[in-house]
Amino acid sequence: MKKLYILIGIVLFLQHFAFSQISGTKTVGATGADYPTLTSIAAALNASGVDGPLVIKLINTYSSAGETFPIVFNHIPGTSATNTIILKPDVSVSPVITGSNYYTIIRFIGTDYFTIDGSNNSSNSRDLTIINSRAAIFSKSGIELLSVSAAEANTNITIKNCNIEGSSAYDQYSICGIRICAFDESTASEYPNTNISITNNDIHTFMNGVFYYGCSSSLDQNVTISNNILGSATDAEKLEMRGIYAANINGLSVSGNRIYGFRTQRTVHLKGVDITENISASEINNNVIYSANTDLAGASGIYLEATTTASNLSIYNNTNWVSPLLI
Repeated sequence: MKKLYILIGIVLFLQHFAFSQISGTKTVGATGADYPTLTSIAAALNASGVDGPLVIKLINTYSSAGETFPIVFNHIPGTSATNTIILKPDVSVSPVITGSNYYTIIRFIGTDYFTIDGSNNSSNSRDLTIINSRAAIFSKSGIELLSVSAAEANTNITIKNCNIEGSSAYDQYSICGIRICAFDESTASEYPNTNISITNNDIHTFMNGVFYYGCSSSLDQNVTISNNILGSATDAEKLEMRGIYAANINGLSVSGNRIYGFRTQRTVHLKGVDITENISASEINNNVIYSANTDLAGASGIYLEATTTASNLSIYNNTNWVSPLLI
């Protein structure tokens, strides 16, 4: 009988551990942490959710060697404007999440109220580095937000203060630093994402810095792409196609970005900011766009190719050293 009670106690303990919700501050690291990997805490969050605000800190023992890529955050039960999730480095830690995956390193699909903040001191420092090192044709991205059903649109997602690197922009290897779309970047999001912010990141060694393909039937809402460095002065780290691609958004703000260092080995028209399909109630301002190799097919600083009449689109105070604005 005593053994039976012990067995029942163990089962109840394991059930509580497996299904308990998470909140507070949790650490991730190979030793001395609450979770050994981001993969493990993502699985726990996807299964059990949160019961309060959560801060996930990458501590000084963190290593991405044990991760399973992509690291996937799905719809996390319990998240709200109060119960937010923040992933960030611990104080004075500069972690590197590096892996080789055809699709991406970190994936959001149906996720709400989640921030990746790469600063380790609550400033604008970029201390978290995310690298997709897959050196093969059509490697997709460093971070992706996928929307493939009504339940899987993303809301209130912020990606800030990160370094995001690919393996090579050339020969169509690394396609997008950050991509927002359906499962494939040639397909618009199936359902609209809302309140997406991409700010103060350094993104290079991709064909496209930020690739945002919103929902065509019901536009994505309130998207901010601001104060990012897109490209590089180093030849091997330059962009091959675009700094920013944006389509099907109501309330887009593209501001304060430095977009530079384009180079291509193919006949591709280079574009600093490429605005296409349906854009409304939006602004493109205070961006600096320069340093493009225009030998093969030319280049445009800001390129407007909307297939639906754009409404309330303001473009002002941009510095364009590539070419005149092309509409």
